[in-house]
Amino acid sequence: MNMQTITYGCTALAGTNLVGDLQFDKNGYTWVVLGALSAFNSAGAFYELEESRLLFENDAELMRRIANACLRGETGHPRFQEGMSERAWFARVSDIFEPNCCVHIAEVKLSYDTLRDKQGRKVVAVMGLVRPSGQNEAYLMRQMQNPKENVCFSVRSFTHDSFERGIRIKRLRKIITWDVVNEPGISVANKYSNPSLEAYQAPMDIDGYDFSIASLEQFARDEEAAGVSMESGQAHATEILQMVSHIPKKIQVFVPLSLQLAVHQKTL
Repeated sequence: MNMQTITYGCTALAGTNLVGDLQFDKNGYTWVVLGALSAFNSAGAFYELEESRLLFENDAELMRRIANACLRGETGHPRFQEGMSERAWFARVSDIFEPNCCVHIAEVKLSYDTLRDKQGRKVVAVMGLVRPSGQNEAYLMRQMQNPKENVCFSVRSFTHDSFERGIRIKRLRKIITWDVVNEPGISVANKYSNPSLEAYQAPMDIDGYDFSIASLEQFARDEEAAGVSMESGQAHATEILQMVSHIPKKIQVFVPLSLQLAVHQKTL
């Protein structure tokens, strides 16, 4: 594949939230499976663990939103609208649209001993402490309270992809949020996969788009011209370019040195 791209995807990383009643704490929150790492999606792509998990430690925007109690998810992932420019599409998938929110995510953690996929392989669960919240909270609450209805989550993210031994490896570079979707892309990201319930395997719906590095560089220049900054939380293209330029050495082969230098100079 072309290594000069960053892939946007809203694949529901399989998280299992098990059959039965979810247990809510005194503040109305419950733990669910948002997704998984070290796991395959139904398209055969593998979400690797070692580099992706760094986002849960170092992704400033994601951690800031959680620390400030501001991480929310939407009802469904963003849809591409007819006539939308690439710049407008990038802005939409990078934005959490408040009128469409249905869930607040108070905490996120990785669990190494919670789940296995349908082949019996261990996966690393991405667990979220969530509560229905926002304009569409009643919709989500009804789903969560109905023992016969599944609730599925989908990560909205940007990944750096490569092919290794014929398998597409997806390394998370930026997580926007997790949205509530109809079916999960990884079969464990749903209410019926809750560790306290019996597992249910659902089919996957995948969507994605490759943004070229050249396009991201132009978007970053637009951000600079508009006066947005990393501190404002709106400089999405600038942040992604910085992440690409600092890919760990063990996978530097995927990012030409000339590109790293060019991006680094633009961020000085």
